[in-house]
Amino acid sequence: MRVPDFDVRGVPVRRLLRTLTRAGRVLVQDGRLRLLTSYGREIAGSPVDEVRLLRPWAADLLAPARGTVLVLSGRRYVVRLPRAARERLVAALGDARERAAKIAAHRRTAPPWTPPDLRNRVT
Repeated sequence: MRVPDFDVRGVPVRRLLRTLTRAGRVLVQDGRLRLLTSYGREIAGSPVDEVRLLRPWAADLLAPARGTVLVLSGRRYVVRLPRAARERLVAALGDARERAAKIAAHRRTAPPWTPPDLRNRVT
């Protein structure tokens, strides 16, 4: 396991009007964003390519008072982050998406070309 790209503890996590935890954790690590309870149990998780943050104007309507709306697997979660932490989360998601795209591109590349006369040569 690598060092997390983003890790904030003590964050309230809600789904609609229901509070899931008052001291949760938001973690971006190994190409996934995970919402955890204070005990470390996963509430929700999704690959960073599928995570969306709602635009600030929509977030203000849906979750006022510093609420950040995350959409994981089609479900909306309201996470109460300070502004600086929200900006770090956006940057960490961007970096993790870049890294995931590079890994996927590297997997798609073909092996180096070898001349036909050397392919089945027995020595």
